Order: sequence, then C-alpha cells, then structure tokens
Amino acid sequence: MTVCEGIYYDFFDFRLDVEKQQLLKNGEPVQLTYKAFQVLLLLVQNSGQISKKEDIFTKLWADSFVEDANLTQHIYVLRKVLGQTPNGQSYIETVPKQGYRFTLQPDQISVINPSDKTQEFELNEIDDSFSEKTIQEISLSDGKLQHLETINFKENGRKDLSLSMADKFVQPPVFTEVAKPRLLSRSRFFVAALLLFFGVVATATTIYYFRQKPEQTIITDNVKSIAVLPFKPIGDEVDKEKLGLGMADAVIMKLSKIQQITVRPTSAVFSYTDQPTINAVSAGLELGVDAVLEGTVQSNGERVRVSVQLVQITDGKTLWAENFHEKASDIFSLQDLISTKVATALSINLTEKQEQLLEQRTTNSTEAFQDYQLGIYFWNKRTKEDLLKAVEYFQQAIEHDPNYAQAFAGLADSYGMLAFYGFADVGEMKEKARISAEKALALNDLLVEAYVALAMVYVIDKDDYPKALELLERAVTLAPYNASARHRYSWILLSNRRVDEAVREMNLAREYDPLSVAINRALCSVLILQRNFPDAVKQCEKSLEISLDTPNSRIYLARAYFYNGRYSAAFNQLKIQIETGKKEEVIYARAELAYFDAKLGQTTNAEKIYADLKKKFKKDRALVFELTLIGFALGKKDEALVYFKEMLKDLDKNRDLQLSLAYDPYWDEVKVDPQFAPLFPK
Repeated sequence: MTVCEGIYYDFFDFRLDVEKQQLLKNGEPVQLTYKAFQVLLLLVQNSGQISKKEDIFTKLWADSFVEDANLTQHIYVLRKVLGQTPNGQSYIETVPKQGYRFTLQPDQISVINPSDKTQEFELNEIDDSFSEKTIQEISLSDGKLQHLETINFKENGRKDLSLSMADKFVQPPVFTEVAKPRLLSRSRFFVAALLLFFGVVATATTIYYFRQKPEQTIITDNVKSIAVLPFKPIGDEVDKEKLGLGMADAVIMKLSKIQQITVRPTSAVFSYTDQPTINAVSAGLELGVDAVLEGTVQSNGERVRVSVQLVQITDGKTLWAENFHEKASDIFSLQDLISTKVATALSINLTEKQEQLLEQRTTNSTEAFQDYQLGIYFWNKRTKEDLLKAVEYFQQAIEHDPNYAQAFAGLADSYGMLAFYGFADVGEMKEKARISAEKALALNDLLVEAYVALAMVYVIDKDDYPKALELLERAVTLAPYNASARHRYSWILLSNRRVDEAVREMNLAREYDPLSVAINRALCSVLILQRNFPDAVKQCEKSLEISLDTPNSRIYLARAYFYNGRYSAAFNQLKIQIETGKKEEVIYARAELAYFDAKLGQTTNAEKIYADLKKKFKKDRALVFELTLIGFALGKKDEALVYFKEMLKDLDKNRDLQLSLAYDPYWDEVKVDPQFAPLFPK
C-alpha cells in the first residue's frame, strides 16, 4: 500500500499542500476551512473535467446530509480566494445543471512529490504467460472498487505498464492496493470486512445525524459576538454593493434587538462593502468577533436566492449554512427567516417578545426598502456629497412609504451630520433634523436611531445638553450594544464633566465597533483628559493604525507621547503631520510644535511660529487658544493674558472650552498663576 500524502499541486502563484491540508499563495498560507480545501483539491485533481455535484457530495459529505448551499458557499469562498488566472479567467467554472470545472488544463498544473516515494511494481512477478492482466484499485477509505482496468501486457510492455501504474499513484489522497488475479481471492475477505465496517459506521452516523438534526442548534459557549458582513450580490445589478450592505443592515438591526449577543453595527462592517475579496476569518479577527455571517444574493427575475453561512473565527469552521429561495416581493420574510435561523443556530432561547421583535417589519414596500438601503450606504460615508445623496434616498423611501420610521431617523441624522460638520446652514439643518426625528419617534417610540438623531439636534448649537443626555440615556437603555448611542452618550457625559463615566462609555463604544475611526480617536482624546497617558498612547497609536487620514490623529498621538515624556516621538509625529497634512492641519501642528518647543526651552523655533500665528490671528480668531498657551509657555504672560481674556468671551456657549479648561493638562501651570487663576471658571 502507498500513502501519497507528500504531494504538492502548483499552479501560477498557488500551491496545494496535501499533507498539511493547506493552500499557499506566493508561499504565504491562505485561510481556508477544511471542507473548502477538500473541495478545491478534488476540483484540481479533476482539472479540465466536470466534477459533478453528486460526485462531490458523495466523496466529501458521504457521512452526512447537507444542502446545496454548503457546496455553493465553499465554491464562492474559493473563487474569492483564488481570484482570476493571469489571462483573466475564473479558476472555477460553473457548469449549469451539472457541477463545476477547474478551468486549468492538467498540463498547467505541476504535481510534485518531494519524497519521491512513488511505488514501483515488481514486474518480474508477473506471469508472462498471461496476455492480459486485470488491475483493481480498492480504496481503503470506504472499501469500494475505484478502478477496474484490463491491460494487454504484451502490447504495452513492462515499461509502459510501470509508468501507467505510477501515474495512478500520484493522485492523492488515494490509498490503493493492487491485486493481481491470482491474489484476488485472498483479498475478498479483507474487502468484505472493510465494507461491513464502513457500513456500520455510516449507519450509526446517519442515525446520530437525524436524531440530532431537528434541534438545528449549535450548543456552544464560544460565540458571544457576531458580525454580519455585507452580502455579495451575484450578477450585474445596478448599485449591487450598496444593496448588499442594505441586506446585511436589515439582519444586523433584527439581531441587535435580541440583546443576548453583541452584534457589530453596520458602520463597523461598512468598509467591507466594496472589497472584492473578503475572508470571513480575517474579517472576524479585525472586527474582534467570535463568528461572522456572510452571504450572497442573486436576483433572477422575480426570484431572489440567498446563500448564507455562519463561520466560527477560532477554527474557520462553518457552524451553519443554508440557502433560501423567495419571491423578490417577499424579501422581508427572507430577512426575518435568516435572523431567526441565526438565533436558533446559536442556541439563543428567544422570549415571546424577542420573537415579536424579530418579526417586526420596518416597511412593507420593496421600493422604499431599496431606497433606504442606498441611503444607509451613503450615510456611512460621511462626506458632504454622500450625506446629500443619503438625504435624497431617505426622502424617496419616505415617498414610497410615509410611515417608514427608520427612513425618517436616517433622514434626521443625515441633516444633523450636515449641520454638525458645517456642510450646510446650521439653523435650517437643525430644524429639519428635529422634525424628522420627532416624526420617526411618533411612528415608533422604541426606535433607537431616532433618539440618537434627536439628541444630535440638541448638541449642534450646544444649547440643551440636559435634553441630549436624557435622549441618549434612553437610547442606551433600549440598545445597550449600539456603538453610536454609546459614543454620543460618552461625549455628553464628558461635557457634564463626568470624565470617568465618559471613558467607560467610550470604551464600550469601541468594543462594539472596534474599527470605527471616529470612536477610536475619541477614546484617544478622552483618555488624555482622564490623564491616563500610558493607555492614551496605546489608543492613539491604534487610532492612527486604523486610519492615517483622520484629521489631527497625529497631533493627538504627539500629545500623548509628550505627556508620557517621549519627546522625540512627539516631535516626529508633528513633523510628519506638517509635511503631509492639509493646510488647516499644518497650522495647528505647527502651533503644537511651538508649544512643545517652548515647554522644553527651545525658544528660537517657538518664537518664530508664535510670530507667524499672531499674523494669522487677524483672519482666524480660533487661534486665540493656541496663542494663549504658547505665549504663556514663552514667558510672555501679559500677551497671553490678553488672548486668554479674548478666549473667555465665548466661554458660556462653548462647552468644549469649558471642558478643556477643567481637565486638559495644557492648563495645569496656567491655573496656578496669580494673574490667571482668578479668571478660571469654578
């Protein structure tokens, strides 16, 4: 017998290592589940030929009952991982109503046996008096006859026979025994025993499976958090990526209502929308979850086909997979079904109220839902142009369904963002946001997104923080795992000088949305105000790692370094910001640099920047903050006092300034100076 495990299949940038059950790309391991690897190996071994579905199921799932969705999902994952051949062709081709074909021809794949242990046959044992010999290959994995061939020895000769048989032995993972006719009788008992053994195993497995199947659950304590990746549409539909995000958003909203498991918000998975290749395990590690739900959506006329699988991140194991076929008009039933199936698969015992929450419909209009999906896509991008597009789509959704509370909430928050970032007239946007948010709450007083949006209205002009605090406390109570609610709640707590509570809430926000650029930078900032400088350094570094383009991230990191006594690292970050930042960022980076120089007694450069900022102050009154601090650090206290008094004119309306004066380490020395101390708010 020969066990041919030490085989490699090489094609272009890839190598299949049969012994290690591993796919390599350019020498680097590619994350694949065990079954996905087996599917790929089978396809490669039959390269250029059709691998029929029934044959694949027989060879890879002979001991269990599975649905087409399992194989479809593995093919989908393999296509994502492999990409395209150098000539732009897919490695795996679907053959309608038959199966799949690995598109490379056998001569394009190198079969390598590093151990060079191909079995050679002792041809001298063959009786030359026989003109024909019958060769049998018996698989030891299931005892079934795999190959029966009659070879004419006289015509082929010993050399050709040796090569022919060697060829058959380099097709792993095949375990074969070659029996000559005169030995066949002695093997019958052995084969019969194997067949009996595997028959018993198969019967026991089948009985066990069907006894267990009705529960359809995964009894595990390992899945405490889950991320739903944007579904990948198959086909050439318009705005397909955006609609795939919308499908995921709908499932996320439903699962979030259960409140028994942490579900990453749509904003956390948004960055995966336009990525051509998403590995569930890699995404799960980035998102810090225990499991990932991924799927595909295919529209065919009036029918929609959705394939989904739930992947455990620790081992890449598929916990549950299924596909669904519904009418396009029943898309909402499909969302309900997927959400319920996931909850069941995770052994979540739903209360009657939770079941009702899963079945709640946000709208019954397909057109409204599609417009809402597009609104969510553009709302997540946060630029002026995209927020305006979001407003347009949310408005269209409301036109299709005037009672669509979710669309009103999205519209309200889009208006609020336009006002908050100064992209539009603040007064107008604030009023429109208030009207839309209140309409959403009138339609659904349990809608968390509406409370969050309405709270933003009271924050925009910093005119009613107590009301904003009340609304956000309500939002957090309704949805403890909602990262946006926690994030904004933290800022309101901070504005009320509840720093430790604010840090706690911001940490929770980051836990629920670990890739959020805004939340990571905000946590960096509040840790500095808390004077937890070691953790501030770690968090500011993390924030910069997530996004190099976030405004002023390097300035925050430089500040954290400086307060930790890492002056060289602080100056280096400011230098990079000055060399690569936008105009406004460069101005404030130079101001920070001048302050650090002045604090360390390096006054020459600080004086130069200080003089330059004083000239700019005539057009940019916001520089009064920086001029006060730099002037004081340079010993120009009289000048600094003038700027300080100018800055205090806006103190009553400026909660951020009040917070800075109360907690920012910048002001420690200023607070105790006899000229300044009496002016500080109590």
